[in-house]
Amino acid sequence: MLSLYTPFAFPFHHSKRPRFSSYLFCTSSFIMADSWPAYERPTFKSVDLADVGDRSALEAALGRAFEHYREFTRQLLTWQQKWVATVQESEDSQFPPGAFKEFETEPCMNDSPVDEQMECIDPEISPLYVYLTVEAAEACARNQRLEDIPDTLGEDEVMALTTPPYTWTSTTANSIKRKYHKRGYDMVTRGDIKHFIAISSTDCFEHEDGTIWTHPKDGRRFDIVAYGRASTQHIRSRSRRRRDREARLRTIVTRSSQPAEGQPKQSAPMRNRSKPLTINDLQTLGPTTRAPRPRDAESSRHR
Repeated sequence: MLSLYTPFAFPFHHSKRPRFSSYLFCTSSFIMADSWPAYERPTFKSVDLADVGDRSALEAALGRAFEHYREFTRQLLTWQQKWVATVQESEDSQFPPGAFKEFETEPCMNDSPVDEQMECIDPEISPLYVYLTVEAAEACARNQRLEDIPDTLGEDEVMALTTPPYTWTSTTANSIKRKYHKRGYDMVTRGDIKHFIAISSTDCFEHEDGTIWTHPKDGRRFDIVAYGRASTQHIRSRSRRRRDREARLRTIVTRSSQPAEGQPKQSAPMRNRSKPLTINDLQTLGPTTRAPRPRDAESSRHR
């Protein structure tokens, strides 16, 4: 489990946020002493699900990824509590009681324990999904932030949905596209939302309507639990099975139409070669005398 995340060291992601390991740092409530230990927040390693195409496999993989993330948040809270205890034991630490109340009791996204606003992770780890381009998904996972979502999908805020990627259909894609258009992002196409990032809800999300939740683009760290492609594998599988069946039937017809050894070759009836052979065409030819091979019979039982 520990391999999924590694300690994150200063400096912060953004230059505007100062490091406080060697400076006095003032907040609205107390002064950060330079003798306090630097807080190095662990980093969750996003799970890459780009190669998982089957829906049931994607659902199971996302379940495992969020279970790993739950374990990560439990250890993250322990990490935060140890930092607070160390500060409280220091001789020169002077801060009002409850100054680290949220930081001490709930796992937080924050890189710094003295941020003016703590972003607390939902203890239930409720999954949310942002649909976006593959480049944006990879950038968000690599940099662990929502800021890499392009402005064409949201300039000041991010739209996340409760709709999981393993229930994806063409209807789902059109519905999400319309949601973006309704928010004023008319340039979004279905090709822009084929991939996803999976994240956990926090107390900074606002419920807008139905399946929609929004989060401000504030440039801060945000854990990306997993990322990948929305799955339509079962639709492609049906098409693939149909093509395989046509190929098998075409092979059967070809073999059954060949003359026996010593017999003259008979000309086949004229047919429009520009039109591909379909299952309906093959079914009108009637049954063949070829018995299925054991492998065919075994696979037909599984189908």
